[in-house]
This record gives sequence, C-alpha cells and structure tokens, in this order.
Amino acid sequence: MLFTGDKVTGIKAGQMVLVLKSVPVSDLDSTLENLATRMATVPVNQLMMSEFAIGLVVRLLLSSKKRPRWSAETRGRPRQSRHRV
Repeated sequence: MLFTGDKVTGIKAGQMVLVLKSVPVSDLDSTLENLATRMATVPVNQLMMSEFAIGLVVRLLLSSKKRPRWSAETRGRPRQSRHRV
C-alpha cells in the first residue's frame, strides 16, 4: 500500500477500488502502453494541482491530533460540538 508498503493481491485491490481494470497477461503490455499514452497528454498544471491537493490532504491528516471522523463512521450519530459550554 502507499504508506505501509504492504502487498495487496489483485482481487483485494479490486475490492478496495485501487485498480483501473483487470486484463489478461497477454494484453498487459498493450494496455499499459495505451494508458501511459493517455496519461502523457494530461497538462502539467493539472498534474501539479493534483499533486498539491493530495499532498495537502496527507499533511493535514498526518498533522491532526485526532483521527478524522469520516461521514460513514458518524452516520446516524448526532454531531458533537467542539466548543465547551
């Protein structure tokens, strides 16, 4: 994985939605070549903004003192106030 270095099987990567698509080994080279060609057409400024946005999220997550609560974790529970009364 990106931060832990743990290996993930293709099946698990598909379940985690980490793969674009699965192809037979015989089609792998041509599929990768087509994908690389598409990726090469992305404008540099778009790549820079994507890198900036991802880096910002990572820095915010790593610098937070508490683990962030995602909407799926808090669904159905009342929102807690951060202010003391």
